[in-house]
Amino acid sequence: MTKFKGFNLSERPYRTRNFTCRDCSNVCRITEVRFSGESLFYYGSRCDRFNERLKEEGGLPDLFRRRNEVIFDRDGKTTSTEGGLQFAPHGTPRGRIGIPRALLMWELFPFFCEFFVSLGYEVVLSPETNQELVRTSVREAPPTACLPVKVVHGHVEALLAEGIDILFIPALIDAAHPYTRTKDPPAPKLGLFQPIIDRILKDDEQAPRKQRHTAAQIFRRLRDEHGYIGGYEQVRRYVGKHRRCQRETFIPLVHDPGRAEEASFALYRSGRQQHAPAG
Repeated sequence: MTKFKGFNLSERPYRTRNFTCRDCSNVCRITEVRFSGESLFYYGSRCDRFNERLKEEGGLPDLFRRRNEVIFDRDGKTTSTEGGLQFAPHGTPRGRIGIPRALLMWELFPFFCEFFVSLGYEVVLSPETNQELVRTSVREAPPTACLPVKVVHGHVEALLAEGIDILFIPALIDAAHPYTRTKDPPAPKLGLFQPIIDRILKDDEQAPRKQRHTAAQIFRRLRDEHGYIGGYEQVRRYVGKHRRCQRETFIPLVHDPGRAEEASFALYRSGRQQHAPAG
C-alpha cells in the first residue's frame, strides 16, 4: 500500500491541525492532515508513533507512558504525570524540596523522592518539558550549553515559581550503571598483531621517554609496515591496558617522623593498663 496522494494534491480539499506529542521528552510538534474519505496523515515526529502500520497492528503498549508511571507515579494513584507533582510525607512537612525533571532524575527520581519523603520533606517535581519551558531555558541558559543542560534552567524556574524551600540538583561524579562494560570487546583483527605491539613496547622501555611510541604511532606502524586493517580504538585500548599492567606501584613502608600520623594504643586487661607500641 502506497502513501502517494497524487499530483493534484494541492487541488484536493483537506484540513490540518497542530498539536504537541508529550509521550516522551522529545516534545515533537505534530501536524495532522485530514483528506476527505482517507485515513489521517501525520508528520513532524521523530519516531514512528503515528505510523499507520503500527496503529493497524494494534495492541502495542505505550512504553513511554508506562515508564513515566513507574518512575513518577509513586503511589499509583496519579491520573497524569505530565504536570508538576507533589509528594507529601506523613504529618507536617519539614519543608519543600524541589527536584527538576531532567537529566539523571529520569532514572534516579524514585530513590531521591523516597529518601526525602522518609525524612519528612515534601518533594515537588517540575512538570514535563514543554515548549514554554524550552523557551525559558534558552533565554536563561548560557549559549554554549547543550540542550539537555539548557532545559534544566527552565525546570529550575518552574520550581522557584512553586515557592520551594530547597532546590536539589545532585552533582554525581560517578555512579554504577547497569550497562557498564566489564571486559574489553573482542578484537579479532588485532590478535595477530599483539606480539608486534608487545615487542614495540618492550623496546620502548630502553628508549628515552620522549622517544617512546604513542598508541597513534603504533597504529600507523601496524597499518603501514604490517598491513593491519583494523581500527585505531582497538590498538589504543590494548596499549593502555599493557602499560597499566607494566606500571610499577610503590607503597612506602617507612615514614620520616612527622610525615605520617602516629598513635599510641593502650590495652586494659584485668584492670591493668598495658601499652602497645605506636603504629
